[in-house]
Amino acid sequence: MSTALKQAQRRETLTKLGVPEWQIDMILGGVGDDLMADIVRDFRNGPASLPAMGGAAKVRVEGAPVVRDAPSHSPGRGWVEPPAVDDWRPPGQAIMDQMMDAHDAKWRADRKKEFGG
Repeated sequence: MSTALKQAQRRETLTKLGVPEWQIDMILGGVGDDLMADIVRDFRNGPASLPAMGGAAKVRVEGAPVVRDAPSHSPGRGWVEPPAVDDWRPPGQAIMDQMMDAHDAKWRADRKKEFGG
């Protein structure tokens, strides 16, 4: 049976069912039977194996540094011991302490002048 005949039969069936003409045009204007059969045949054995899915090829750019991942654990011992936080200070805290000390000294000097002490 030809594709044109199939289309005509489908159009007639959809019209009898009361489907509006614009919807019939959208339904029948989609992918043809031949193309759909090809798509089904392609995927009968599962999706195609693409290089990105089955392990991407290694690409090396000349002159670029080699990036090596650090191990997330010590071999034979399990997880790496976390760094001690006893003496840890947030970045910038030392300079902020110096700025506040300088402001305090200025404030005291201003108060001393203001109140004569």
